[in-house]
Amino acid sequence: MSHCDIKIDFGCLDISFKHAQKKEVEINLDNFQAIEKVHLQFVRCDMLKNEPHPDVLSYIFRGPKKLADLIVSFDSQNFTSEGLLWLGNLIQNHVDNLKSFELILARCKFDKKSMQIICEGIIAKVKNLDSFALNLDSCQIFDGELENLAKSLKQIYKNLEFFTLGLSKNRITDAGIHEIFEIIKSMEALKGLELNLSSTNISNESFKMFGKSVLPSLKRLKYLLLFLTSSGISDEEFCTIVKNLPNLKGLNLRLSKTSLTDKAMEIFIGEVLPRLESLEYLSFRAEETQISKANIQKIQEISAELGKKKAIEIEIV
Repeated sequence: MSHCDIKIDFGCLDISFKHAQKKEVEINLDNFQAIEKVHLQFVRCDMLKNEPHPDVLSYIFRGPKKLADLIVSFDSQNFTSEGLLWLGNLIQNHVDNLKSFELILARCKFDKKSMQIICEGIIAKVKNLDSFALNLDSCQIFDGELENLAKSLKQIYKNLEFFTLGLSKNRITDAGIHEIFEIIKSMEALKGLELNLSSTNISNESFKMFGKSVLPSLKRLKYLLLFLTSSGISDEEFCTIVKNLPNLKGLNLRLSKTSLTDKAMEIFIGEVLPRLESLEYLSFRAEETQISKANIQKIQEISAELGKKKAIEIEIV
């Protein structure tokens, strides 16, 4: 069944096209001028296929006059480079106000033009962002495309306070991720960083760089999410990373299907966690590793205690 769902909650316009064709969608946006946040989702529809500038979508975005927060999600079955071109044109009309932008492309099949459009036609235009998230998980990208991504990030990194990048299940190696790490090092305003590097070909050389070079540069960092599931990270380089953590408020680690052992966990539990005096939230997962259940339980208990402490503080306030 074809339809278009529109929801407005707390000033957010949420539009989801499901199995929809352009001719089937009728929308009245007369009252949408005050909308500051838009979430646009395409699910198994042909609205963007062979249609570089869909009339209905252009009409939708004539509604909001002060668009500050934009989330766009493409389903893998309807993704096209033409859709990216349209998105670039849309953003061009809102760049002055846009502060937060999330582009979700997980599992989309790129053609030769896709990454170039993302970098030059979209990212390079949004220079006033405070927050940027890009999900490229399982997009079959390689090192050369990461180099292009790094060049486009150079144009927007200075004011970023929150940065999210999903690169899991891609054919990337140290050569590509080093380009990205060099940019992250320069994000002096960064407060929150989320990286998904699971199931890639990145070696311990990169993990060492992240621990010794990237983290010490992020003086304002308060929140870190690091997904390294099915990676080749060693005990030594894990310790390099956690020993260089700043005094975080939130830490989320995913380390399942790695070769990590209790040797690394003893340092993490005994030396690192006690030093993180501002820590309010800890999430940790390490299934199918050589880490003992006892050490995992210790970490889970620390996480639970942090949760109780935060709940008590909220009640007092």
